[in-house]
Amino acid sequence: MRHIVIAAGGTGGHLLPASALAEELSAYAITFMGVSLDQNPYFSKRWPWISVSGDALRKVSSFWKIGCGIWQSVRALRRLNPELVIGFGSYHSFPVLAAARLLGIPYMLYEANASYGKVNRLFAAHASGIGAQLVELPYATLVAGPKVTKSTSNQEPTLLVFGGSQGAEKLNQTFLSIVTKLDVSVIHLVGKNGNIEEISAFYHRHHIKVCVKVFEENMHLAYNRANLAICRAGAGTIAELIAHRLPAVLIPYPYASEGHQLENARLMESMGGALVIEESKLSADSLLAAVAKVLAHESEMREALEANQEYERATSFKEMILTHLGEA
Repeated sequence: MRHIVIAAGGTGGHLLPASALAEELSAYAITFMGVSLDQNPYFSKRWPWISVSGDALRKVSSFWKIGCGIWQSVRALRRLNPELVIGFGSYHSFPVLAAARLLGIPYMLYEANASYGKVNRLFAAHASGIGAQLVELPYATLVAGPKVTKSTSNQEPTLLVFGGSQGAEKLNQTFLSIVTKLDVSVIHLVGKNGNIEEISAFYHRHHIKVCVKVFEENMHLAYNRANLAICRAGAGTIAELIAHRLPAVLIPYPYASEGHQLENARLMESMGGALVIEESKLSADSLLAAVAKVLAHESEMREALEANQEYERATSFKEMILTHLGEA
């Protein structure tokens, strides 16, 4: 069987699209490789996997870890002899992509954000193909976004609140400070670092109709139920919001590498489908005003997102891969 290696790791924003691609490429032997995959809670380990050393380049000791990871990746790729390596960005993919480059193994990249991250930017010029999820980028082809069932409107406004796979304490607490002033139902995904017992008890005390969970694997169900999302601006989240035509109040994670979440958020705002509040300006008053404005203009914002569905006419990343492998 023909073999493909997927280089991915880090948060759910990197691993969830990588896992979705692996499902689509089920006719091939797939092996995942990445930094600290053995410790990653967002990787299901449904596929064969190899964990390698690595680190973000923050200190001198990082060079040693990265060097070890490249050597481990070289040995693994020589043994696996894949036809293609596919990188999903972040430093978790760096040792594998560096090894592929050293060995002359073709590689392709997937860039989820509105601009290249450091690792994908480093490897972009020599990639055999790059799929860009949100906007066209140098060397890249715009690829189709998530396939969805269209959202349905609800009689009772429902707010979807989440901070990504890791959660967001300030977002959670600021929303709790305003929700008693709103006549809404709530879907609140608190993240792995959120205090689900405390937050559930708060809703119960105030008799608010709510579904509280740590994480939702079937996010399309939540998107389809909601009238408005209040959330971070990771690339996967932005793509799914646009695909579901779901208006949002976006609070970008302020420490995201090179400010890419703010770029993602501004992109959706420019489409007319979101309002952006930078975390430094997040308060009960600013959030309440933004939520009220979006709910008042929900229909117009959904129509604006409908008019910005360029990626629905784009090729799929799977088709790009199959073309490279001579099977399209």
